[in-house]
Amino acid sequence: MAREESSSQLTARSAQLTTSPMPWYRSFARQGRNTPLEQETSKTYRYKPLDTSRQEIRVLHVQPKTREKRPRCRLEHVSLAATPKPKYETISYCWRNPTPRHVILVEGFELRVPYSAWLALKRLALDSEDRTLWIDAVCINQSDRTERGHQVSLMRDVYSLGRRNIVYLGETRDEQQMHEAFAIIKNLHAELTGDAVFQEQLVDLALRDISRTERPILTEWSEGPLFKFFSNSWFSRLWVLQETCLASKNFCVLGIFELDFRKILEVAYWLRVYHITHVSSELFSLPGLTDAADTLDSHMMYHKNKGLSLSNTLFFGRDLEASNLHDKVYGLLGLVSEDLRDVLEPNYGTRWQYVYSDATRAALRNSQGGILRMVSHRDEADIHVDDLPSWAARLQRRRDLLLDCNPFAHNGALSGANIRIRGDHRLLSLEGWMVDTVKLLSESASTPKYSQWFRHVANLASSVEEDTDQLARTLMSDCNWQKLRSTSDDRLGYQTLVEYIASGKTIPGLKELDGMIAPPTEVVRLARFWQSSTNAVKNRKFSVSENGLFLLVPKVTQPSDYIAYIEGCEFPLVLRQKEYDFRLIGECYIDGLMRWQEDFDELYEQLKQSPMTSFSIY
Repeated sequence: MAREESSSQLTARSAQLTTSPMPWYRSFARQGRNTPLEQETSKTYRYKPLDTSRQEIRVLHVQPKTREKRPRCRLEHVSLAATPKPKYETISYCWRNPTPRHVILVEGFELRVPYSAWLALKRLALDSEDRTLWIDAVCINQSDRTERGHQVSLMRDVYSLGRRNIVYLGETRDEQQMHEAFAIIKNLHAELTGDAVFQEQLVDLALRDISRTERPILTEWSEGPLFKFFSNSWFSRLWVLQETCLASKNFCVLGIFELDFRKILEVAYWLRVYHITHVSSELFSLPGLTDAADTLDSHMMYHKNKGLSLSNTLFFGRDLEASNLHDKVYGLLGLVSEDLRDVLEPNYGTRWQYVYSDATRAALRNSQGGILRMVSHRDEADIHVDDLPSWAARLQRRRDLLLDCNPFAHNGALSGANIRIRGDHRLLSLEGWMVDTVKLLSESASTPKYSQWFRHVANLASSVEEDTDQLARTLMSDCNWQKLRSTSDDRLGYQTLVEYIASGKTIPGLKELDGMIAPPTEVVRLARFWQSSTNAVKNRKFSVSENGLFLLVPKVTQPSDYIAYIEGCEFPLVLRQKEYDFRLIGECYIDGLMRWQEDFDELYEQLKQSPMTSFSIY
C-alpha cells in the first residue's frame, strides 16, 4: 500500500525545497542530461517480448528513493487476464519533449526515457519500500510499433484495473503561488459542496450545459493562481482524458502538493459553466480550464452510460493535443462502448488520414450522425485540407474560435446511416433525398459586425413572405440560451434586438445583466436572445432556399449548393456537386423541417414515397 505524506512532512519538505539553492529536479536533470544521444551498448536494457495471447503488460517496480540521479527499477510481465489481477498504480503525466535523454536503471541496465517520465519516477518513489507503477514511456517498448498498437488496445483494462491513477503535474518553481492555488481550489470546492442547487443539477449541467447562477461566488479568491495552475500543459493532453476517465480513483500530485483530482475537475466545471458570468474572459477562455471542465463532462457521461459513443468520444478529444495524429482516435478508444475492432484496430503503420476516415464512417454506421459536426471548413481550400476527404472529421487541429462555427445542439441518436463500405478510404457512400437548393446568401457572421449582419439578414428575409417568429427561430437554430428548444417567449427578444440595432443602442450580454438591479423583462429577453443567436450564427451564413425556406448554412456554402436529408443524420447536409460526385460542405439548419419540429413528420412521409438517391461523397 503506497503511503501518503502527512501535512507535517509536506511542510518540512516545502521548507527544505524553498531554502535549497537549486530544486532537486533541476540539479538531477543537469547531472543526468546526455548529449548527444549515445548508441545502444551492452549496458542498455533490452525489452523481452510480451505474450499477447495472455494480455500481458509490464509493470515497473521502483525501488526506494536514493540520492542517486538514476532511479532503480525492475520490469515484470503480468497478465491482465490472470486471477487474481495484478496490483499496480498508473501514472498520468505530460510527455512534453518525448526525446529519451534521461537514464533509469532497469535490472542494472540503462534505459533512456523522456525527462518528464524520469521526473515522475524520481518524485513518486517511496522512502522505504518498492512502488509498483505502470507508466507508458517505460512499460511499453516505444520503438516497437506493433507492440505499441497492441498495448494501446489494452488501455481500457490497464487503467480500469489499476489501484488508482496518479495525475502527476510535474514540479513547480513558484511554490507560493501553487500553495495559493491549491488552497483556493479547496475553498471553492467547499462552497460548491454546500451548494445544494449545484449538487442537484451537476449531472444535468454536465450533460446538457443548461444552467447559470445569478448568485456570485461567496468565497474570497484570486484568479491569478488558478490561471497559473490551469495553464499546466497536462490539462490539454489527449491521453489523460481516457486515463482519468477509466481509473477508479485519481489523485493529483504537483511538487509537494497533493489533492483528490475530482475536486479540481468539479471546481473547473463550477467556474466555467455554473459561474460563467462571474469569471473574467481571460480565465473563461483559458484552454486548460476549458479542458478540465470538459474532462468532468466526459467522466459523468461515461459513467452514466457505461461508455461513450465513438462520436462523443472524438468530440471530447477534438481540442486536446497529441504528438502522434493517430492518437486523436487510438488514444480514446478505451472509452468507446461499441466494439470497433473490425474497423479501428490500432495500427500506427496506417496513414492518419485513413484512420480519421475510418473513424468517421464507423460513427455514421453506428447511428452517430453527430460525427459530422466535426466537419467545419474554414475556406474553400479547407474542403480537402491535409489530403482529407471533405466528409472526414477534422480531428488533427484544435478548434479556432475566430474561424470555426459552434456545433448545432444534437438532440439524440437516430437509426444508423445507410453506408456502403468500399475499399477507397476517400469515398463515403450515403443514401437520402435531395430536398432543396441554396438561393440567397448573406455574408458569414463574425463578431465585430453582428449588428450589421442582422440588419442584412432582415433584408434578405423580407424577399419572401416574412414571418418574424420563424426568422427569430432560425437565428437561434431553435435552441435557447440554456441549450433547450426555444419557446415563443425566447424568440420575443428578436424584436427588441431589431429596435436596439435601429437606434444604435449597445446590446447587453448575460454578463451585463449581472450588474443590473431588476432589469426590465425585455432587456433580459434581449440578452438571452443575443447569447443564443450569436452562438448559432457565428461563422455561418443565413440563406433563403429556392423553396423560400430559412436556413443557417456553413460559411463556405455557395448559391446552387444542394440541401439533402440523409438517413441516420440528425441535421440536413449541404452538398456540392462536382461532375458525378459530391463534396460535403457541412451540416445546416432548415427552419420548420428539422427532425424535432412539428412539420417534419409530414415531410418525411412525402420523402419516403420517392426513391432515395445515392450520394458518392469525396
